Amino acid sequence: MILDEGMFCIINTHHEQSWLNTSSTGLSTRKTKFKNLWTAISNRFKGYGDHLLFEGFNKILKAEGDWLGA
Repeated sequence: MILDEGMFCIINTHHEQSWLNTSSTGLSTRKTKFKNLWTAISNRFKGYGDHLLFEGFNKILKAEGDWLGA
């Protein structure tokens, strides 16, 4: 419906802190999961045109579950 109205649509992950965080522990597993997730999403929505955008990191959190600090 959004695209039919000529607007832009953004598909993202949001607050995936249970697995998508800045910790180095299990990084390889998370990279694989992230790649598989976005491969599936992009394959599902391929061909929708330039008004459909993907945002892979919306508010990525530290391992502790917050946005503050390094």
